[in-house]
Amino acid sequence: MITKIYTVILVVSLLYMWINSPVDQGTKIVLSGISFGVFVWTMWLDTLFSLGIRSICSVPKLALIFGKSKKGSTLLAIAGLSIVFWWSPFAVEPSPYRLEMTICLISSIILLWLQPPAVLILGVSSQETANLVSQISKTIHPLRIVGLFDTKRTGRLMGTFSLFTDNMRTESDREWEKVVELILYVVPLVVIDTRTISPPVIREVKRVMGNNQYRKKSLFVVGSDNKAPALEASGYTVKSIPENIVTKDGLTHKRFFQIFRKF
Repeated sequence: MITKIYTVILVVSLLYMWINSPVDQGTKIVLSGISFGVFVWTMWLDTLFSLGIRSICSVPKLALIFGKSKKGSTLLAIAGLSIVFWWSPFAVEPSPYRLEMTICLISSIILLWLQPPAVLILGVSSQETANLVSQISKTIHPLRIVGLFDTKRTGRLMGTFSLFTDNMRTESDREWEKVVELILYVVPLVVIDTRTISPPVIREVKRVMGNNQYRKKSLFVVGSDNKAPALEASGYTVKSIPENIVTKDGLTHKRFFQIFRKF
């Protein structure tokens, strides 16, 4: 709700500034960039209101993951190149407002990465799963949804699956299980797409089912015909955990927030 209200205020304010404000164009660009950076703060506030103060406990875990992920490396590269460009000692004329831009960029990257996630989604890296991720992220916006998918297989060219999704895929395939375990421990809801099967998904299902704490906060997405190949390959059936079974259409805003309120 806070993010939606801020969006309206931001659009109105920027339109007024660019049309009527007498300040120079450089100042307008900097103020516009800082205004968009405040989005991160509003998403944090919405997260705290929806998940509670205890969600902050996930921050240390997310900090540990940062250096292991491909997206973390990309964000560091962006920050590094920007700072070099703004603070270059060889520039004929120093970049205006470079201190303000640096502070805004660094704080935005830190807060974007450390924002407590609301949902961890696990599944095969496929277009079908990517569509599921996009659906969930739109349903719970502006809360954060994270996954560890291969963007080459999902059909998504960017490092995210939607505007509100973070891809925490690791640089090394050997690290992904450690990252999954870290996120499983702190996230309030886990969604596992069991409609398609792969060895990693089978291991993830077994890990979740083998831990009572993880199982209680997990939803297993099955096909419209109640088929769940990944679940069955892991030694379980839909009938054995009916309270955890859901179809794609059952992933509604109401159901998500009922779970978040119990967190």
